[in-house]
Amino acid sequence: MTFRINSLLIAILFSVNSLFAQQHIEQIIKEGIKQTYNFQFQQAERTFSDLIKKYPNDPRGYHYKSTIFLWNFLGNSDKKDFDKFLQYSEQAISLAEKMLKSSANNENAKFIIGSSNGYRAIAFGKAEKYLDMIWASKKSSDHLSDVIELNNQNYDAYLGLGLFKFALSKVPSAFKWALSTIGFNGNQDEGLRYINIAAEKGTFAQVEARFYLAQIYGEFFNDYDKSSKILDQLISDFPGNMLFIYTSAVNDLKERNLNKSERQLLKIVNDKKSGYKQIRSFSNFLLGDIKFRQNKFEEAKEFYISFLSTTSNNDYKGIAYYRLAISHELLDERLSSKMYFQHCNEGNSTLDDDAYANRKGDVYMERELTESERSIIRFSNMVEAKNYSAAIDSLKSLFDELENISLKAETAYWLSESYLGLNQYNESIDYSNFAITAKQNSEKWIAPFANYNLGIAYQGLNNFKKSIEFLDKAASFSNYDYESKLKSLISGARIKKDS
Repeated sequence: MTFRINSLLIAILFSVNSLFAQQHIEQIIKEGIKQTYNFQFQQAERTFSDLIKKYPNDPRGYHYKSTIFLWNFLGNSDKKDFDKFLQYSEQAISLAEKMLKSSANNENAKFIIGSSNGYRAIAFGKAEKYLDMIWASKKSSDHLSDVIELNNQNYDAYLGLGLFKFALSKVPSAFKWALSTIGFNGNQDEGLRYINIAAEKGTFAQVEARFYLAQIYGEFFNDYDKSSKILDQLISDFPGNMLFIYTSAVNDLKERNLNKSERQLLKIVNDKKSGYKQIRSFSNFLLGDIKFRQNKFEEAKEFYISFLSTTSNNDYKGIAYYRLAISHELLDERLSSKMYFQHCNEGNSTLDDDAYANRKGDVYMERELTESERSIIRFSNMVEAKNYSAAIDSLKSLFDELENISLKAETAYWLSESYLGLNQYNESIDYSNFAITAKQNSEKWIAPFANYNLGIAYQGLNNFKKSIEFLDKAASFSNYDYESKLKSLISGARIKKDS
């Protein structure tokens, strides 16, 4: 009897000690994650190193330490960070796999393997190691699915699986069949539902899930209100996070809130402590765009040059060279503009902006802009700066004067945009219809975007039948400038209509 009592006491003490150990580990992880999100990377690294020292056989210390180097790699594209990330994630996976050998259904071990492989998929994608990315994604999906099957209240596991399902739903149709043959299937609605679960109920993944939601609402659905609300709260909680600030600034720029966007971008550019060189570089690019849209071309030139001299990849180089060239052109500096037009083909051709810059750069290499083209750029910039009433006055005068049908159609499009910005839907419809019916072939983007404007205008008039008709028409076009952007706008418009 005494032996049984002593055995029971030992078992209870062991359980209590294990519980305290788990609580202690979770407390340390939360502290380290908080430091990571505040970009206090040195402190976070020390926190997770201490965790590894105290619990060397627990994979979580290695897993969460690896994320520090992933964040840095995503921000700077530095191979040293990539290698460090792989080193710690491999150690985490190795320890978790050992745990599975002794306990095949160990939920924590499966979560670490699934989550680590999810991060590896992101890193491999950034490093353009696409075969590695595919198989890491597969491992991540399999293990996280097992976690949810074992415990549907492990809310952190929903994040990686949700991102996986959402990303696959955005794969071009031509690839979906091939991916489905190896068990890869996407589902946008289910993906969003899973990410929302993690954002609302997650323990360690909640902040990250909220950030991804903000990006999805902004990038894929153009729902900047939802995106901005999430980001504003994240920035309030983690004021040192340059990535949150940058994403918020991008949202504001897309919403044409130039002054707010500029304030946020200047915080990043002036923060010399941050090691995020690429984010600072992109911030210079966006500041150039702000000055360009304000028709402050001398100031725009300085920011574009800063971006081009510091960026570590080709993304947006084409459009930066193009707008730099246009800035020189509008300042009557033709020799300089011609020099920069030569470089408009140096961007990432898969990006809408860079593909457009490549096409238009070839045009203006051969000739100067006409006075009418110069005016359209200046007046369309007024639209992009939300100066709708002033833009309408200038555009209407130009519209009446123009004889070139392509330029007249483009001017009509910008008039439709301006009236849409003022919620004057009938006027927007009139100019959209002109832009669509004008027989011009040089700017193929005008007709699909004008059809989209008709869809939005009829939505504003609560004529949803006509709205869907024109959104469908807009979606039927292909092979035009900014096609990816318009597809996202259409998707966002349909979601708003249904919500």
